[in-house]
Amino acid sequence: MRRLEVIRLAKHGRVVKAFHAVAWEVLGQPQFGPSRATIFITGDDEEAKQVVAQLCRDIGCDPLDVGGAENIPTIETVITPLWRLLLPRLGRDFSISILRR
Repeated sequence: MRRLEVIRLAKHGRVVKAFHAVAWEVLGQPQFGPSRATIFITGDDEEAKQVVAQLCRDIGCDPLDVGGAENIPTIETVITPLWRLLLPRLGRDFSISILRR
């Protein structure tokens, strides 16, 4: 099912997309030296995104709000092919980390 279809079907639900660009192995150990795995968060409900962001921090990840639900296809178009490209070379125990100043 397409991701935006979930939002349509949920009607008044509070839909937030996160954790889709990271393997479960990384969720179990999100620390990579001094860096943490970045979790991309999208959705139209700001309060719900804050709850998910706190969950990310609680498990040791670095949440990054990348905007509203309209950005879900863009994130999937960029991250999924990159993940598939790196998977055979790195296995499942790798992640993406966005560095910020």
